[in-house]
Amino acid sequence: MSGLVTNMSQYRELLLDLVNLGDEPLAIDTETTGLRPWLDTVLRGVCLAYRDKSWYVPLTHPQSVNMPAGPLAEALSQTWATPFVFHNRNYDAAILERGLALEPR
Repeated sequence: MSGLVTNMSQYRELLLDLVNLGDEPLAIDTETTGLRPWLDTVLRGVCLAYRDKSWYVPLTHPQSVNMPAGPLAEALSQTWATPFVFHNRNYDAAILERGLALEPR
């Protein structure tokens, strides 16, 4: 299954997949309110693609169902053996560090 994460059941499925990726690649793209990651930019959501799945996880969208950021941060912190593929590595890594307290690698 893929798409917009709109409920906790989908979110749990995604989180379980993430912690079980092993050394499979994971593509990550962040969606934000701006272009300056260390100033006023807010992380709105995270796009994730792996295997044959792709998900968008809304985190702080106004007027939207948002998922809690903590479980995503925890799952991503457990995937450090997984090779990450970024659209814009420097920007996305800075946003993940600021928005989810993930250390860049």
